[in-house]
Amino acid sequence: MNQRLRLYSAVIAAASLPPPTTPVIAFTANSSQLTGTYGNPSCVVDMNGDHLDDVVPLQRQSAHHRLPAGRRWLLEQSFITATVNPNWSICAGDLDANGYNDLLLGNGSANSFLLANSDGSAYTEQYFSPYIFSQRTNMADINNDGMLDAWSCHDVGLSKPYRNTGAG
Repeated sequence: MNQRLRLYSAVIAAASLPPPTTPVIAFTANSSQLTGTYGNPSCVVDMNGDHLDDVVPLQRQSAHHRLPAGRRWLLEQSFITATVNPNWSICAGDLDANGYNDLLLGNGSANSFLLANSDGSAYTEQYFSPYIFSQRTNMADINNDGMLDAWSCHDVGLSKPYRNTGAG
């Protein structure tokens, strides 16, 4: 009975707190730097290890990133031409834990990984040819082994998990 009384008292005390007067995080809508459209998606991720977000648009299979300099983009640097034109999906994550983000591209017929080298200056493509209508891609530690895995949603079949074995 005493525990219930304490619980009820805590709930009533929390409910009586005044709401915050200002939002904790504020956003300003500004999509002028995001050039991705259907058929040419973009993602925002730190690609070069400078701890600043880079806009990564892929256009006609050419991947490049825009390097930020304050409020303007300093440089657009092309880094690879991929086999897969990611007209459906792109996601990023450091699959090999080398400190540089890798990309997973998906389209209506295949998936392709773009893996950063040890200093992030070049990328190697791993193309997967088995048919997959890749509607969306994602990276997460699916099997809780401490390594980032990848996943692709197959729009007309079974989705495809990619287990990271640490072997590259």
